[in-house]
Amino acid sequence: GGIGVTPLLAMAHALAASGRVFDLHYCTRSRARTAFLDELDGLPFRDRITLHHDDAPQPERFDPARDLPPPAEGVHLYVCGPSGFMDWVIGAARAAGYGDAQIHREYFDAEVDASGGAFEVVAARSGVTVTVEAGGTIVAALAKAGISVTMSCEKGVCGTCVVDVIDGAPDHRDAFLTDEEKAEGDQILV
Repeated sequence: GGIGVTPLLAMAHALAASGRVFDLHYCTRSRARTAFLDELDGLPFRDRITLHHDDAPQPERFDPARDLPPPAEGVHLYVCGPSGFMDWVIGAARAAGYGDAQIHREYFDAEVDASGGAFEVVAARSGVTVTVEAGGTIVAALAKAGISVTMSCEKGVCGTCVVDVIDGAPDHRDAFLTDEEKAEGDQILV
């Protein structure tokens, strides 16, 4: 949806170069607000791209029941765009029978729940114990102790800062891990 097409275009280039089968559905408010139109028209895989505009009559608008492929082994859905759009597409995919392992998402931003009290975290490799203050993050507490964690978004949406959980029950506040992954309790976004 919208500028969320940016990472998906990069994926489409890689898939096309490797000869993989894919379809790219690009949803925008209107043709006038569609980024990359000139680039799209010149792509060698243009026939794999379907444009959908909210201000267009049906059947041009995106309809998940019609436009998503049936869920099957090896079929994956990747979605990026505004949160409301993503929630709608993901909800439709789940209703159609897609499992969490088949749905991949990239949020631009997410509300971070900073409620809860202070707690301690032990960094296994260094053996350093840090206190994460109420309203703080694990990555900030680790950085304060001199422990560097690779990160990018600092909101729990991109997955860059995922680490293994050795002991304890994580309190997930991210928008990256699936519900199934969260239930496993063996990873956390710090």
